[in-house]
Amino acid sequence: MHVPLDDALMHLIGERLGRQLGLAIGPQHWERLRRAIEPVTDACQPPALAACLRRFIDAPLARSDAELIAAELSVGETYFFREPQAFEMLEREVLPALLAERRCIGRRLRLWSAGCCTGEECYSLAIIVNRLLPDIAEWDIRIVGTDIHPGFLAQARKGIYGDWSFRGLSPILRRRYFEALPDERWSVRPALRNGVDFRYGNLAQDAPPGCAFDLVLCRNVLMYFNAEAARRVLATLRESLSPRGWLLVAAAEAPVPAACGLVEARIGDVVFHRRPLGTRP
Repeated sequence: MHVPLDDALMHLIGERLGRQLGLAIGPQHWERLRRAIEPVTDACQPPALAACLRRFIDAPLARSDAELIAAELSVGETYFFREPQAFEMLEREVLPALLAERRCIGRRLRLWSAGCCTGEECYSLAIIVNRLLPDIAEWDIRIVGTDIHPGFLAQARKGIYGDWSFRGLSPILRRRYFEALPDERWSVRPALRNGVDFRYGNLAQDAPPGCAFDLVLCRNVLMYFNAEAARRVLATLRESLSPRGWLLVAAAEAPVPAACGLVEARIGDVVFHRRPLGTRP
């Protein structure tokens, strides 16, 4: 039975969930939030509604409920090589310098896409690394993608995409790194898939999926968090970086990391941030 949730109750639920998840949940999100929690409230008889809603109000929030809410509130808009200027600077400047350093000290590279959505960002990084390293078989390379949305992670692991995801990728690169399927979709080739790992990760609560990352991408993610949670997330990202490791956020989010002890490094028109010298990983 459908139980209507009035605005006062939605305000309370949004406030409590925002505090637990670090999300900025305002009236503009209430309709999607209602859809997220309706499967729970619809299963409750009115006398038990308060008990059903308590799971969304009282801490700590169960992982299953966090996934339920994130699935409804996340936009999930991404594609290969989104923000082309950023990827151009990664391929032309940042990654060649990193690879030159690592070639002399163990041929090890660690990259993290925090809030990886359906995986296009991770595979874009893998394409660049493959293009830059003719001897890639001799390297220890790990690209990790994390997201709170289980549906996004499932699609990322499958590595199957339609034309909409390829609007930032040339047909030549598509044919080189993807296999055509009969249904007009494309599958990531095994050689590109190797070394890319997708994991569940709640940036507001979980530890990073490793340490000493050479490069972390966290783009179009900070905008979902309130100011306090964004600072905590950036502190986590900063501590996950190797000495002088690189962080890239979305262009609209670029002013935020400077307030969290990260040093701005502008390359062309793209703003990166780096861990300051003298800090320990």
